[in-house]
Amino acid sequence: MSEHLSDRHHIGRLNGRNIGKGNRLEAYNGIEYTYDALGNMIYRQLPNGESQLFQYDTETQLVLVEIKKPKGNTEIWEYAYDPFGRRLSKERKDKLAWTSTA
Repeated sequence: MSEHLSDRHHIGRLNGRNIGKGNRLEAYNGIEYTYDALGNMIYRQLPNGESQLFQYDTETQLVLVEIKKPKGNTEIWEYAYDPFGRRLSKERKDKLAWTSTA
């Protein structure tokens, strides 16, 4: 059976995966996923209690990730792009920590 299901097929569990509308993966191995109307993943909940929030700009480029760890600490990552959509930087912005990668 194909792992890619269209809306006209049964929507539900397939080989341990929960496939939702638009062939979007909603759950897999205890991880839950949420999407916006454009199909961008906006939230992911891990089995260990970690949650991850994703924000996008008007070009649907990832601009912010907020990761809440089970023990209460939070990581915030910001992304910047050039006019052609190429990622220029990834910076960690939380708790006075600053990490930059290109």
